Amino acid sequence: MNKPIIVLSVAYILGIIVAKYLFFPIFTSLLLFSFILIVLFWLLIKNKNITSVIPVLFIFLGILNYQIRSLPPPKNDISNLPKYKLVTIVGLVENNPNQYENSLFFNLKVTSVDNYRASGRLSVISQAASLEYGDIIQIQGCLEPIEGLNNPGLLSFSDYLENQGIYCQLKTASFPIVLQYNRGNPLICFSQKISKRLMIIPQKTLPPYYATLQNSIILGTQAAKAPPEMKEAYKRAGVAHLLVVSGMQVALIVGICMYVFRSIGVALLVNVLITSVINVLFVLMTGAGASILRAALMVEIMLLGKLFEREGEIYTTMSLSLLILLMIDPRSLFDIGLQLSYAATWSLIYAAPVMQEKLAIFLPKAITSLFGAALAPMLATIPITLYCFGQFPVIGLLTNILLLPWINCVVILGFVAYLVGLICLPLAEVVNSANLLLLIISDWIVNVLAKVPFAQIFFPAPKYPIIIAYYLGLVAFIEVLRKGSFPKFSYFRKLISVLILVAIFFWNFALSDEAGDLLITVLDVGQGDAILIESPAGKKMLIDGGPEHMGEKVIIPFLQKKGVNRLDVALLSHAHDDHSLGIREVARKIAIGAYISQHSVRVGEKVTLGGGVLGNILFYKLNGEEDANCSIEFKLTYGRFSMLFTGDNEIVEEEEMLSRLPPSVFSATILKVGHHGSRTSSTDQFLGKVCPQVAIISCGRHNKFRHPHKITLDKFNKLGIKLYRTDLQGAITIKSDGNSYSILTQK
Repeated sequence: MNKPIIVLSVAYILGIIVAKYLFFPIFTSLLLFSFILIVLFWLLIKNKNITSVIPVLFIFLGILNYQIRSLPPPKNDISNLPKYKLVTIVGLVENNPNQYENSLFFNLKVTSVDNYRASGRLSVISQAASLEYGDIIQIQGCLEPIEGLNNPGLLSFSDYLENQGIYCQLKTASFPIVLQYNRGNPLICFSQKISKRLMIIPQKTLPPYYATLQNSIILGTQAAKAPPEMKEAYKRAGVAHLLVVSGMQVALIVGICMYVFRSIGVALLVNVLITSVINVLFVLMTGAGASILRAALMVEIMLLGKLFEREGEIYTTMSLSLLILLMIDPRSLFDIGLQLSYAATWSLIYAAPVMQEKLAIFLPKAITSLFGAALAPMLATIPITLYCFGQFPVIGLLTNILLLPWINCVVILGFVAYLVGLICLPLAEVVNSANLLLLIISDWIVNVLAKVPFAQIFFPAPKYPIIIAYYLGLVAFIEVLRKGSFPKFSYFRKLISVLILVAIFFWNFALSDEAGDLLITVLDVGQGDAILIESPAGKKMLIDGGPEHMGEKVIIPFLQKKGVNRLDVALLSHAHDDHSLGIREVARKIAIGAYISQHSVRVGEKVTLGGGVLGNILFYKLNGEEDANCSIEFKLTYGRFSMLFTGDNEIVEEEEMLSRLPPSVFSATILKVGHHGSRTSSTDQFLGKVCPQVAIISCGRHNKFRHPHKITLDKFNKLGIKLYRTDLQGAITIKSDGNSYSILTQK
C-alpha cells in the first residue's frame, strides 16, 4: 500500500472540509500556504525530513483551492449585468438541449452581450428549435435571477445551477439564431455523435420501452433520457444505480478492448493509447457523471501502471483518482454521486471479500459472491442515502442479488449489439432479440419488488456523530469477521476508542436537539400554501399542498428527508389548485391517517396532535369550491404559543367571522396571512382582533397576481408586526417550547 498518496489525499480532503465549514479568509490561507512552502524548500536545502510538512501543505492547498473555486464571478460575468433589460447575447451551446413540449432548455457559454465582450454561463429557456452542443447562437431576451425554491434539506434548481457556476437565466419567447455549427470541443462533438448513432440501434431493434432501458443501463439516463416512472421504480426497488453508468460498464469496455487488441498482436503502448481514447470517449458519451469519472480515472491509472510495469495497489489507485478529481474541482467532494461511487467501490474492495469468505462455509461460492457483491455496497452507502434522501430501500438487497447475474449479460449483449449494429443492423436485431428476454425478466423483477409494501421506508437524516459511529461499527464488524477479534496493533484500538468516545459524547445532542418542541414549517412552494406541523409527540399534520407538481418536487422529498412515512392529519383549506393539487400528489405516495376538507369538517372540531398541541376548526362556509372565501379557519395552540391559519380568506369571510365568533378565539402569536397577502385580505379590524406578533405570507416570486399587495404590507408595517415572506426568505420554520418561540428562514 502506497501510504504517502493516501495520507496526502486525506490531508487535502481535510482542507476542503475546513474551507467549507469554517471561516478562513483567503488572504490568510494564501499567506500560510506560502509560509509552509518556504519552510518546505528550506528543509529540502538543509536535507531535513519533510514527511510531516507535506501533509500540512496539502491541507492548506485544499483550503486555498476550495476558496478560489468559490470566489464570486468576475465583473464582466453575465450574472453581474442589470436584470430585466432586453439584451442580445451570443454564446456557445454547452450541452445537448432538452425539449419539453414547445420549450427548449440548455446552458450557454456567453461570449458577448450587445456586441460587448462578456463571460460566464447562462441557463436558457427558449422556443423549441434545432440546436446541438457546440452551436454558436444569438438570442434576445431579458436576464433574470434564477428562481429556485428554498426548503430545508432540499437542493433547489438555483443551487444545482450555482454548483455549475451559473448564476442567472434567460427566458425568452424568441427562437435562437444559429450563427455557426459544431464549434465546440471536437472530442465532445465526436463522442456525442457516436452516442446518438449507438442509441438509434436499440430504438430500431427493440420495443421503445426496452430500447430506453437498454440505453439507460449501458449509456446512462443522462444520455438515454429514461422516463420518470422508470427511474422511480428502480429507485424504489433499490437499484437506481443500474441506470447510472459506473465501474461495471467501464471495466467491460476497457477489458474487451485490451483483450481484442492484444489478441491481434497490437503493441502494449499502442493498445493502452487506443483503449485510453475509447475510455475517454465513453466518459464523454455518457455525460461524465461522478461515478463514471471515478471508474474511468481509476482505469487510466491502472493502464499507466501496466505500461510502466508497475501494478497499482487498489487503495492507492482509489486515493490518487480521488485526489485528481478534487484538484480539478474541490467542490465535487460534496457531490452525492461521487460519495456513493467511492463508498461502494471501497466496500467491494474491503468488505465484500471478507463476507464472501465467511459465507462460503455455509453456502455455494456462486451464491456467496452474489450476496457479498450486493450486501457490501448497500451497507457502505446506507448513511449517505439516509443523509441525502432520508430513505432506505428495504427490498434493495434482494433486488440486487436477483439482478446481478442478468445485468452483466445485458451489458455484454448490449455492447455486442451496438458494435454489430454499426455494421449490420439485422445482425444487431438478432443479438437484441436475445437481450430482450433478459431485459423483460430484469425489468419485471424490479417492478414487482418495487410494488412490495414497505419496499422503501424513510428515516430522519442522521447527524454526523451517528454516521461516524455507523462506519466505526461497520469497520469493527468486518475486522471481527476477518480475524475473529479486533486487530492486535494498538494504534487501531486507540483510534477506534477515541472516535467512539467522541461519537458517544455527541450522541444525545444528535438524537434530541428538537425533543419537546413544536415545529411548524411554511414551505416554499411558489404561489401557493403548504405547511407541515410536527408536534413534540411526533405526530405530523400537513395543511395544504401547494400547486401542481409541488407535492412531487418539494413536499414528498421534504417529508422523506425527515423520515415521515405517514401523516397523522392532512387538512385542505379549500379546493383552489394552488392549495389542493400538491396535496393530491402527496396522498398517492404518503399514507394519511385523517383527511379534513370542506366536505368533512365541522366547526369546533378538535385536532389532537399530542404533547399538548391542540388544533381547532374555528370557521368555514361552503359557498362552492371556486370561492376563496370558503377556506377553513384553523388555530393551533401549544401552551402560550398559538398560530392562526387562514387559507385564502378575504374581507367577506373575515367580517363574517368577526360577527359570529367571540373576540378571544382570534388572538394568536403568529398569523399565516390570508390569500397570499392580497389587498382583499387582512382588514384592520381582523388584524386588531388577532394582534399577531409575527405574520407569514406564502407566495411565489414575481407571481402574476403581484402578491403581496403594497397596501397589505403597509398595514403590517404600520402595526409593527414582524413580517416573513417565502418569496424573499424561502421556507420559514417556527420552533416553540410552548412558552417562547424562534423563527428560522431558509435564505
